[in-house]
Amino acid sequence: MTINRPDSQEPPAFEADELFGLVAESAGLIVMVWELPGNSIYLSKRWSVPIDRSSHPTLTTSSQFKRLIHPDDRAGLNAAIVRCVKGRTDLCHTEFRIRLLSGEWKWIAVRSRVVQRDASGRGRRIEAALIDETERKRTEDLITSQNRILKMMTAGSELEETLTAINRMVETQCKDALCSILVLNDAGTQFAWGAGDSLPDSYQHAIYELSIGPDAGSCGTAAFRNEPVAVSDIATDPLWAHYRELALSHDLRACFSWPIAGRAGQVLGTFAIYHRQPGMPTDRELRVIQLVTDLAGLAIESRKSEERIRHLAHYDELTGLLNRAMFSQVLSHALAQAGRNDHQIGLLFMDLDRFKNINDTLGHYAGDQVLQEVARRLRSTMREEDTVARLGGDEFVVMVENFKEPSALAVVAKKLIEQLAMPMTIEGREFHQTVSIGISTYPGDGDDLQTLIRNADIAMYRAKQHGRNNHRFYSAQMSAGSLERMTLEAGLRRAIEQNEFVLHYQPQLHIATGEITGVEALVRWQHPEKGLLSPFKFISLAEETGLIVPIGQWVLQSACRQLRAWRDSGLPPARIAVNLSARQFAHDELLSDIAVALRRSGLSPDMLELEITESAVMDNPGHAIRILNELKAMGIHISMDDFGTGYSSLANLKRFPIGSVKIDRSFTREIPQDGNDAAITCAIIAMAHALNLKVVAEGVENDDQLAFLREQHCDEIQGYYFSRPMSAEALEIFMRQHTAFKESSAHGALVKSSRR
Repeated sequence: MTINRPDSQEPPAFEADELFGLVAESAGLIVMVWELPGNSIYLSKRWSVPIDRSSHPTLTTSSQFKRLIHPDDRAGLNAAIVRCVKGRTDLCHTEFRIRLLSGEWKWIAVRSRVVQRDASGRGRRIEAALIDETERKRTEDLITSQNRILKMMTAGSELEETLTAINRMVETQCKDALCSILVLNDAGTQFAWGAGDSLPDSYQHAIYELSIGPDAGSCGTAAFRNEPVAVSDIATDPLWAHYRELALSHDLRACFSWPIAGRAGQVLGTFAIYHRQPGMPTDRELRVIQLVTDLAGLAIESRKSEERIRHLAHYDELTGLLNRAMFSQVLSHALAQAGRNDHQIGLLFMDLDRFKNINDTLGHYAGDQVLQEVARRLRSTMREEDTVARLGGDEFVVMVENFKEPSALAVVAKKLIEQLAMPMTIEGREFHQTVSIGISTYPGDGDDLQTLIRNADIAMYRAKQHGRNNHRFYSAQMSAGSLERMTLEAGLRRAIEQNEFVLHYQPQLHIATGEITGVEALVRWQHPEKGLLSPFKFISLAEETGLIVPIGQWVLQSACRQLRAWRDSGLPPARIAVNLSARQFAHDELLSDIAVALRRSGLSPDMLELEITESAVMDNPGHAIRILNELKAMGIHISMDDFGTGYSSLANLKRFPIGSVKIDRSFTREIPQDGNDAAITCAIIAMAHALNLKVVAEGVENDDQLAFLREQHCDEIQGYYFSRPMSAEALEIFMRQHTAFKESSAHGALVKSSRR
């Protein structure tokens, strides 16, 4: 072993021989011997760690050596040495950082032992092997930082906070790196904002809102090309011609930028590393960058998806107007204020005349264009302080505050009718759209939200009865026009008593295996005069009147009995899924009703799946969580239905003990063509899988949708692609045919229903 020592000293009597020294050095070990009486240390000459010996070139004393140790690590090292020297142990294992010539700190792991003690047992000589642990430490720090950032995302941290943490992770890993993340606007044309605390504030603010392009510096060019751009010297590179002075004035000389991509490949922003000296990216920077761009892409896309979901909870996707739920909140707030201040409120309930003809003749795409144009005209006609909303379909409503006489509402109605009657050009055709408007006022026509909307609706139908394209104020005499509604309600009550409801069933298919994993029970009304009615004809009225509770009880018991019968007939095991409405979920006897249905049918609880919407549990989350936990304790599976259309978020998914989510058909309908719907669908699948939840996509109708969902690892599908809802008898035949086909198929391919 070659020892680095002063020439005036005799070499110590080492216990290790020449061969040990060669083996140690070939293994990357640094051999050190410390003679305590003289406080002298000896190091192997071929030391792989270039420590800073500028102050002490000979480095012959332990004091000199300790000065190179990081101040935060000296106390721990001293304590370990004291334990060895005083005879408490012969072995010493510890870690510390040592300063390099470059000024960097390197992690060293020390494995030492006392090889000689004096008569009192005090150590005289320590031999040690020093191992370079810097890379291991950096890798551990990288993994720890990555996990911390992932937790920030799932915990709902602010996006800027998450991106800042990503920047700091890279700056810790890469020497002298100044990191920046820029996020593109929705149009993908310019940077909207970013995160880069290590850069000067004035520089950060200057680059926000810069447009991307073929010669827009490193970041703007990387976003434009959708490929990495490394500029080793900003002072000479032509890509920085327009921004050179800005960068150099802040002492920025090199910039390496990578595009941040979403799941669909679209550019979301850029990640950049700046340096104050010219040069190219290091190997370490290149290794770290792939990880951080993926992390940043996931963070940005997840937040955009959550923002999109939150927006959909309050706004109509097609027109951008407030939706029914948000309008109800705004109106309730306005009514409370009006009651305190003795103000009036007017509601103008609008329904487009003969709108169905547009959809039937020109198609739904043209109909959507009409609705968008109507929304635009409504916004431009009303004052900024008025509230405009789309309640659904071709129904719109306007809330007017701060008027003195009802005649002012008539003026507004006439202006709206005139604006909407102006020619529209849709699909190259010009036509005129008329509208019927019903008007109700607070407090004269009602003092609560439901009454005001109902009475305005009644007045609107009276306007239609009088030739359309006009308006009517509500009057008490108009309530007689609600006779049809009362008749429908009476019919529902009779249907419950006379058992006029039937169940149809729609199977759910596992994408990977082709197995039918479950069926959803869907209620229909076999009306004695009108024939088979879909739930869209009566469920909303049943919910409003409370009749949904006994209807739901019948559905639950019938579905459980039917699955029991299928199981007894030898059909493969598959869960039965039953929808719970908000009214049912709030019903005090819900748990008892479920227990009775299971007991009477003899069905195992794990074969029952209850589908709830998030809005059904948000009125009283504490109560909801208690009920859901009790259902889960019974062994019943819980699924979040219509996910993405309500208040859906990661926070709520974590709160509720659910096992699966169902992606609403409004998202699957346009995938993969619609980029927004595709991004939201991908985000929902990724978030659900991160929380170990199964994902079922509803409304799957074609091969493209299935291929996209398979690529994104969606678990199951439900929709016309595989099967329409059908009677219990028809479904039994279908399931047997499907099973037989799968058993005869070499690959277990998906089977499309002939009943599409």
